Amino acid sequence: MRLTRGNGTNGCGLIMNNRVVSVLAEDGWRAHRYAVVDLEGSGGQDKEKEQILAIAIVTISGGKVRTDDLFYSLVKPGRPIKRLPWLMHNITNETVKDAPRFHELERSIGERLRHAVFVVHNARIDWKLLSRYMPILKWRQYWTR
Repeated sequence: MRLTRGNGTNGCGLIMNNRVVSVLAEDGWRAHRYAVVDLEGSGGQDKEKEQILAIAIVTISGGKVRTDDLFYSLVKPGRPIKRLPWLMHNITNETVKDAPRFHELERSIGERLRHAVFVVHNARIDWKLLSRYMPILKWRQYWTR
């Protein structure tokens, strides 16, 4: 995937698999609200039992980062965190002992994600994990390779 400018469209085109999938006018992206999300989880080795340990959300609206609406929280999982050498987040059982459970954060998270374009670096993993916790939200999925 790559973002390209020009080609006679006076805007930007998103290229996937060598074809243009979307063309935006120069300021068209500013018409949307974005929720940039990052999750830390207990690790893929837990498969369907992976737990969210931390969540961060930055909202972009009108082309500007909403510094008044930054969100970050540790999340207390439903079971102890395993110490595994390939997990680099340094979140421990001690770190999350006083953190809220996910259900306590769900309303605040939902407000930030509702009617927003979901932006995430590792979409296949973070989307799968978050949708397990919040199946009520309606999502339109677009994957890139």
